[in-house]
Amino acid sequence: MAKEQRYRWRTSPHVIGQYVMDKHIPKGSHITLKPNEACLVVEKGRVAGTATQTNMEVNPEAGLLSKMFGSGTPERAFFFVLLGPHDVLIRITGRTKDGHDVSGCVGLKVEFNIQNLGRLLSLPAKGEMTIGVGDLGRMLFNEVNATINTEIVGSCSLEELRSDSGLREDAEAGLRMALRATFDSLALDFKGAWLSWEKTEHEKLLSMQDELDLMKQRNEVVDETANEEMQVMLRNRARQAELLHSMHVQDLNVAEKQKIAAEVAQLQARNDLESARWEVISSKELRQQQHTHQMDEAERGNALAAAKNDAEISNIQNQVELNKEQQKMDIAMSAFEQVQAAKRAREAQRMDHISDSKKAEMGMMERMLEKGFDTGATDSNVLQEMLRSQAAAKEHEASMTGKAFETQAGPPTCPSCNAQIQSGWVGCPMCGQKL
Repeated sequence: MAKEQRYRWRTSPHVIGQYVMDKHIPKGSHITLKPNEACLVVEKGRVAGTATQTNMEVNPEAGLLSKMFGSGTPERAFFFVLLGPHDVLIRITGRTKDGHDVSGCVGLKVEFNIQNLGRLLSLPAKGEMTIGVGDLGRMLFNEVNATINTEIVGSCSLEELRSDSGLREDAEAGLRMALRATFDSLALDFKGAWLSWEKTEHEKLLSMQDELDLMKQRNEVVDETANEEMQVMLRNRARQAELLHSMHVQDLNVAEKQKIAAEVAQLQARNDLESARWEVISSKELRQQQHTHQMDEAERGNALAAAKNDAEISNIQNQVELNKEQQKMDIAMSAFEQVQAAKRAREAQRMDHISDSKKAEMGMMERMLEKGFDTGATDSNVLQEMLRSQAAAKEHEASMTGKAFETQAGPPTCPSCNAQIQSGWVGCPMCGQKL
């Protein structure tokens, strides 16, 4: 009996949603959901139910997810979702009311609402089978930038932007109102937002998110341990940026500031260590990707070389066959030409023989006439006898000539029209000549 294989739907730390057809799941696979994961089961385009770690029953009729999973049903699909919370990082740019160009980062804290997960099916319907945090950022980018620029950046000076303690609450309220419809369409619950104008910190955050997004786009598979590590590293970095912003803009007492400062210091120390680990993991994945790419290139090269060799062998074989056919054709043409040449030679010989016979006949006739005049035998009886003798001689000569050519050329021919005849015929069917 084949050993069951655990199906792993999340192969990159940036992936938070995956739509997969049941027929594409390996046979014998089983699924285990984590506490913050959910699986939406779709039957014939409709939601059949939702399973979680604590409630694996899809619905009372269908039963448990484990019984439905991996059966290869063509009309069934599964939509796996990491519920969250998620930090969606969005780059923002704008100009303050005193004319300063600024750039920063907005961090949105969101969670998927398990009751509304069916709304996410609009994404696979558009061809988006894999959803990452970066995809959410791209969907929200324009609305977030417009809201922050209108309600925050454009109405503040540079100094107010960096020190006003009420900006966070204003940003949260503005984003909650402006993005309500979009959040509902994506089954998202808005949990809060924070701003960062510290370029060094938010650039590092955004570059880490971009790196994870690139992994997803390249379909890189990260092992489960590294996946969790990278997710924790990004979450810690985002938490540090949020705390730093709170220290600068919120009115805090000494104890609160000390508490936040201690947590920031702890996160900073951890982040320093994790930065090196991040580089190791990302470079490892890059090396694996490069190795895979090199293997693919080598395989393509080998396949191309094999195809080229097959084509050359096929061309050689075709050329050999063509040469054989050409050789046969040359032999046939040569034989045909020889036959035609022999035929022309026989025809020329026959014509020469006929010409010689006619000359001899004319000479004999002239001599007979001269003899007749000399002897006075010129009456009609004598002339008729002479003509009969001449015709008999001519017939005898033609018969002898035909037999001679029949012996030389093979099949006999008519002495009058040269048509092919057979032995035993008494007359020529073409000209009627008596044979």
